Amino acid sequence: MVKLKKYVTLVTEKQAYIGHRYRVIISSFCKKCKLYRICVGNLKENIVYEVVNVRRKTHLCPYLGVKMKVVEVIERPTEIIVKENIAVEGVTVRYSPVRCKEKSCRYHKLCGHPGFSAGEKIRIIKVYDEQITCRIGYRLRKVLVVRE
Repeated sequence: MVKLKKYVTLVTEKQAYIGHRYRVIISSFCKKCKLYRICVGNLKENIVYEVVNVRRKTHLCPYLGVKMKVVEVIERPTEIIVKENIAVEGVTVRYSPVRCKEKSCRYHKLCGHPGFSAGEKIRIIKVYDEQITCRIGYRLRKVLVVRE
């Protein structure tokens, strides 16, 4: 069983229930806010988070004009495509997007997943059996990962 890292953050009162899953959107206004660090400062866009604990404390979001609850979230594991030689369950590697210009390929978004930055540490928690047929000849595998 993989232990997922918890993050303390803020969500709207309507989203503040255990099991709620969401993707964060960070506006330019957020980066100037005094609540930025606790709200979305530790989260990444294009990653799915799940609320695992709701705290009592609330704050008013100056951007949305609504009450925000303090919650604990985990990053849900994400499917991505990696080169076959690093597709090993349990290993931690630095993310290296598969560079490809085949935008019509059904795997294109998973090959260069927007939720991960090149060089970022990721842990492979599952390797899928299916071998990916790559139009330009790469040997690829679909894996389930979390950021370290």
